[in-house]
Amino acid sequence: MDSKKAIRLLHSQVFEADKINIIEKLALNPERYLGDFRPTKPRAKIIQNLLQSHEIRFGDAIELLLREILAEQGYTNLDLVLNIDDKTSLSLDQYFAKGKKHFFIEQKMRDDHDSTKKRGQIKNFEEKLDRLYQEHHKNLIGIMYFVDPAFSKSKSFYQEQLDKLKDIYGLDLYLFYGKDLFTYLSFPTVWFEFVSWLTDWRRELDDFPEIDLDASPRESFEDIKSIRLHYWRKLISNEQIWADGIIRVLFSEGTTLMLLFGHFSKQKSDEYQNLAKSLLERIDRYY
Repeated sequence: MDSKKAIRLLHSQVFEADKINIIEKLALNPERYLGDFRPTKPRAKIIQNLLQSHEIRFGDAIELLLREILAEQGYTNLDLVLNIDDKTSLSLDQYFAKGKKHFFIEQKMRDDHDSTKKRGQIKNFEEKLDRLYQEHHKNLIGIMYFVDPAFSKSKSFYQEQLDKLKDIYGLDLYLFYGKDLFTYLSFPTVWFEFVSWLTDWRRELDDFPEIDLDASPRESFEDIKSIRLHYWRKLISNEQIWADGIIRVLFSEGTTLMLLFGHFSKQKSDEYQNLAKSLLERIDRYY
């Protein structure tokens, strides 16, 4: 994988759904942005929520990036959904094979969890281990992996718990940080490429995300026009988020809203026509 492909993957996974996420969260949970008992204004709160969302999606992007690397290194990626029964399933972070050996990884960005979360990590690991052991027996290898080697808060705890599971199952179970996983899987130099991709990607990032959808109205319209009407109904009908100026934070000039109005008004159903009428009334009043 080259740097450009890695950067495209990271960018699309972390930022691609930003505009949709803003609209849907505001529609479903407007109280998070409203009220007097807050230390932040709506603009700051929206940015805060986006940054938190980026952190979560960044972890997902790193999982996908590692999955791509594994495929390029000759490992066979397997289905990440592990069915327990008709109603229950587990989601694996990494699951792959080479020859008869099957590997699964419980992957997290950093080892900085409190006592409750770290015990939850071990419980999740053991549930997946137990299910996969029934299928692969001695051909199974389990790995707990923390990507960022700068954090190892609970290393002793995790190693102790994995050692107990080793004795129970008689399997090879490993705890890795950073480069350790790449070395174990026999492509240590890829770690340095991996870190280089992240450095190049971060160099291109703005300090804060753009939350004004009118900065590029046509592009914003194309991104958000497919949002389900359920969300638009909630957003348009909530008087307070318009009166408090939150909509003006997202649509500074109203240009994207007018494009949306045009889209709604062209649809034949009563539902779209009613939304178009309500939206135009809001635009006329607040712009």
